Amino acid sequence: MIHQIARQMLSRLWWTFRSQVNHITWIFFLWERQSQLPQLTQGRIILAGRGDDAIGERIAVLRGDSADKYRAWLKNGHWVLYVVGPDNDIQSWIWFTIAEGGPQIAPFDFGIDMRVPPGTGFLWNAFTVPAYRRLGLYKTLLMRAVEECFVHGARQVWGHANVTNPSCKIIRTTRLAGEIMVKATRIGPFCRISRPGFHRTLSVRGVLDMDALLPSTGTKAGQPAS
Repeated sequence: MIHQIARQMLSRLWWTFRSQVNHITWIFFLWERQSQLPQLTQGRIILAGRGDDAIGERIAVLRGDSADKYRAWLKNGHWVLYVVGPDNDIQSWIWFTIAEGGPQIAPFDFGIDMRVPPGTGFLWNAFTVPAYRRLGLYKTLLMRAVEECFVHGARQVWGHANVTNPSCKIIRTTRLAGEIMVKATRIGPFCRISRPGFHRTLSVRGVLDMDALLPSTGTKAGQPAS
């Protein structure tokens, strides 16, 4: 009887532990400045930042998320580029950070934030409303966001995607300077992040230094896109 109870307790502990272990592989993409930007066949692309709380609130409703979180992102200096259709409905958006005067903390993944170094753009969140998918909106916004980073003085622009995310195929049709694979294992409140030559263990509320994780390539902004 005692042995049976012990086995049951061990089994519960095992499954509890296993449920807290998550593995993910990201690909970090480094962009060159795009030589030509795609155009929308209809609708408009709009850039929102500090003071545009109403846009954050509308996006939060579409995502079923906290409006406070989106307002905080805007207040903290992050940008969102979004598409509105002829009916003024928001169809798609992408969030990004441009560290201009000094390092800036941006949302990342697994509850971890990213410290973006000066002179760097970082694309970190994108979404298209299901009714407007397969219209090329994501790629259009992606390339526009890269250009916005360069226009605001970024010398290099990074973004990331889960290796299993279909967006990787779209990203690879854009003008890239390189890509790096990074693996992570989350066990309870901790996350182990690694790539060749780099290994870090952080709490899930920690901050990851982009300078340490990714190489500084010295990529310079090119001529403005046409």
